[in-house]
Amino acid sequence: MKKFFIIVIFVGLLFVTIVFGFKKYGLYVISNKINTIVLSKEGNDFKRKLLPKAETGFATPEDGKDYRIFNHNQAWFEQQITEGRVERWTQRTSETYYIGKGSSAKAMTHPITLNAYFLKNTTETNKTVIIAHGFGLSGDKYGAWGKMYYDLGYNVLLPDARAHGKSEGNYISFGLQEKDDYTNKQGWIEQVIEKIGPDSEIYLHGGSMGAATMMMVAGEAVPANVKLLIEDCGYADLNIPFRHLKGTILSKLEGQNGAYKFKRNLAGLNLNVPIDEQDINYLFDRFLHVFNERYELTENDRDVLASVSAVQAMNTTALPVLFIHGQSDTLVPFKETTETLINSKQSNRNNARYEEYFPANANHGAAIKVDYETYKSKIQAFIAHHTQLIGEQQ
Repeated sequence: MKKFFIIVIFVGLLFVTIVFGFKKYGLYVISNKINTIVLSKEGNDFKRKLLPKAETGFATPEDGKDYRIFNHNQAWFEQQITEGRVERWTQRTSETYYIGKGSSAKAMTHPITLNAYFLKNTTETNKTVIIAHGFGLSGDKYGAWGKMYYDLGYNVLLPDARAHGKSEGNYISFGLQEKDDYTNKQGWIEQVIEKIGPDSEIYLHGGSMGAATMMMVAGEAVPANVKLLIEDCGYADLNIPFRHLKGTILSKLEGQNGAYKFKRNLAGLNLNVPIDEQDINYLFDRFLHVFNERYELTENDRDVLASVSAVQAMNTTALPVLFIHGQSDTLVPFKETTETLINSKQSNRNNARYEEYFPANANHGAAIKVDYETYKSKIQAFIAHHTQLIGEQQ
């Protein structure tokens, strides 16, 4: 009998070890998969499945009353590409990241080529809008915005961000390195000036990650040709959307008695392993740790996301800014984000002029579809007003 109990205890301990070891290993595998999806080009196909339809190209009737206009404009732009009316611009630059950590970390720098789509307006103009797309997408998927600006009489340049679309690069840095692709000597801004002319007027527009990137661009020393910025649902810093995402996951846990069930079959045993708050914290901490090591931002992982900061750039920009953000945004929360960005005007050292357009029923990236004509007219009026002011000052 004693031997029997010893065997039972041994088997029980072995089972517990297997279960918890399986769980720990499973979480490690999951974290690596999440990091691949979020931080590298490899995960872009999966990203698109998770994004709101307003950003991914075509939409459905339920997404907004002007979905037909949006769909038509997107299809029109893609047709221009097919028929060869859209030029392909390229940029040679480099990608830098670190392998290892601390004093032993090694900087890895690789040359990469970036891609962009340029549509010259049939009406001769020196005015060009550069549009930065959202996370996991590409310039050609922002064709609906491109058509809108084309109809307003502007040339349009839609770059593929590094590690997106047809651009090379392995990793995504959420604007940290992407901003340099606009401001460097071979960057998109300088290319517009070189190809369109020294009297070029350049307007920046970005959506989501592209909006945050363009805000960071606006905080740099840009040429006088750059006149203004239109940002649509960008994050103030990465802490806000990631904290919101983490809170959403944890609230769902509460609705399931505090745990997800991670069901797997292991050697004929059906395991039902709970994933709790501590496990979710582990997944997020692993993400921060990987991002931190790759770009050597800070020794404190929890401050990493604040280093990718659009709000810091808004403290220094001299450009007029139109902030667009749907009040029903469930990805980049409206209230916290817009309050942070709008309040940055109080610290802005250049007294930049801010305007706002916050449609009530628009989710993330959907303001253009909730009311297309209002979206278009707000932008048109903003450009007309501020380019007139700039002309008077000159």
